[in-house]
Amino acid sequence: VSTQSTWVSIKSKGISLGSEGTAIGTSLAVFFGYWIGISLILLLASYVTDTQTQTVHLLCTVGYGMSSYLIALPMCYLMQSFNIYLLSSIICLSSGISVGLTLKHVTEDPKKGRSLVLFTSFVYVIFMAHLYMSYLRCEKC
Repeated sequence: VSTQSTWVSIKSKGISLGSEGTAIGTSLAVFFGYWIGISLILLLASYVTDTQTQTVHLLCTVGYGMSSYLIALPMCYLMQSFNIYLLSSIICLSSGISVGLTLKHVTEDPKKGRSLVLFTSFVYVIFMAHLYMSYLRCEKC
């Protein structure tokens, strides 16, 4: 049902795709693009806050943290009577906080570590809001 409704959403926006395989490839490219993008944003924030982390460690941590979206998106789609914003915010905010706390432990200044936790949580919630606005609202199409 989710693939079909996403397909309808893509078609209703006027995007012409050759086949369903192209849509799957596009979604994979978008996801990996977001993964690399968020990792680069957090790498820049880590550099500004003097965090002693490596790029590979940050990529793994962000990839692990993004697995919360695999939980939040189907739950929001299936539990339509529940408050979707609350559910997705709780799941993704907790994931962002866990990634932020991982980065905080390798930051020497506690104040910069706290700001890094807040920034990471903000990035995760914004990404979830973007996913919700883009893909879960396709039922109205």
